[in-house]
Amino acid sequence: MTSAIGRRLRGRGLHLALDTNAGLIAYLRTRHPDVVAYHTDAADLLDVLARHRLDTADVIISGLPWTLFRADVQATLLDRITTALHPTGVFTTFAYLNATPLQPARRFRRLLHQHFGEVLPTQTVWANFLPALTYVCRYPVPRTAGTGA
Repeated sequence: MTSAIGRRLRGRGLHLALDTNAGLIAYLRTRHPDVVAYHTDAADLLDVLARHRLDTADVIISGLPWTLFRADVQATLLDRITTALHPTGVFTTFAYLNATPLQPARRFRRLLHQHFGEVLPTQTVWANFLPALTYVCRYPVPRTAGTGA
C-alpha cells in the first residue's frame, strides 16, 4: 500500500505513516525513506500533524482492523480522523467482505455515516484474499470531544 501511495503522490506533499508495530515502522523507514514513519498509535494522529505544523490532512488512508475494535475505540478514532481531515479531504479504509454482516462492521458503517457527509463503498475486489471493499468518505463532520454530538 505504501508504494502505491508513493506513486500517486509523485513526490508531492508529506507522506506520514503511523503504526504500533515497531518492525513495520523499521521496514518503512528502510524501504521508503521518503515516508515519515511514526511508531505510535493512530489515536495520536493530531499530535503527529502538530509536530509538522499541520492543522489538517488532505487524505487519510487507514488499514486499521475496525471490526476488532470496541465501539468507543471506533468512535474515538473517527472523531480524531474527522478533526484532522481538511473539509475537502478524503478518508479511505477497507473492509473484508466476509466481516461486513458482523455487528462491529455494521456499527462501524453507521459511525462512518455519522462522521461523514458522504460514504461511498467501492465494488468488491474479488481477486483480493480475502475479498474486500473500500469506503471512500468525504465531507467530514468534526465532532466536539465530550459532547456526544
